[in-house]
Amino acid sequence: MVFLIWRKLAGFALTVLLASLLIFALMRLAGGDAVTMLFGEDYDPAAAEMLRAEFGLDRPVHLQYLEWIGRFLTGDLGVSLRSGAGITETLGRALTVTLPLAALGLALGTFLGVMAGVVAAKSAGTSTGAAVSGLSQLGLAIPNFWLGIMLGLLFGVYLGWLPTGGWVAWSRDPAGALQALILPTIALGTSLAATLTRYVRTTIMDVMREDYVRTARASGMTEREALLRVGLRNASLPIVTVLGLQAAGLISGTIVVETVFSLPGVGRLMLTGVGWRDANVVQSLALLLVIVVVAMNLAIDILYGVLDPRVRRAR
Repeated sequence: MVFLIWRKLAGFALTVLLASLLIFALMRLAGGDAVTMLFGEDYDPAAAEMLRAEFGLDRPVHLQYLEWIGRFLTGDLGVSLRSGAGITETLGRALTVTLPLAALGLALGTFLGVMAGVVAAKSAGTSTGAAVSGLSQLGLAIPNFWLGIMLGLLFGVYLGWLPTGGWVAWSRDPAGALQALILPTIALGTSLAATLTRYVRTTIMDVMREDYVRTARASGMTEREALLRVGLRNASLPIVTVLGLQAAGLISGTIVVETVFSLPGVGRLMLTGVGWRDANVVQSLALLLVIVVVAMNLAIDILYGVLDPRVRRAR
């Protein structure tokens, strides 16, 4: 198990290194920079060169990369070329929006997906099972942004129950901040719940056909007990894998949902950086997102080895 963890950690480090090189190269190949955007029509070549020298953009590319990655490893993400504000501080404020939204969306999607998947598996071949499967298919077909818009129109514009956008800081109004996250959470968690429902249903139905489940039933367990105590437990491995992959996909979904509901999270920060060609912001945030996704996959691999001894022996 220790060897497995070390091997996964080495793969994690190599992946992050290659991702940092690719992100840095793509930002330079994209063309344009924040200095040109800042001057606009009043572009002054001499003043622009002075500003580039101040930000270190006139240095050789390899030195720029080494300086950026060196600061990144110490937790210093640099400053925004557009505003001059520290990216670490700006990101900290944005995460107070994005992290609660992602956590609530993951919790809602997991709860609904597992519960609906169990119901669909238990009710296979009945109208209830068909209804749950149909709803999950509908959830897969509806994009996050469209669902967010429809939720805003229904609960915000027509009914007036919840805010359709904007944000209030947790320190000023915790209840208001939570209200602002309700509709985005539903929009974000729906697609996860729909995907998870189908996997849970299929996995549990496959497990319930196994001999050890029949043995459990023969030992006196009811169908419900066998489903919950034997079927769901043995179906946990593939479910954990799918859940981890979907959780990583929540990151892109969070960016879209934040844009729909005008939330000042990491999504808006990233889009603003792209619009202004702010290389420091975009490459630092992109690398952070890569680290989060790769770390999730690393955690899944390790958890898989913990849950299934066969995986440890095979690897």
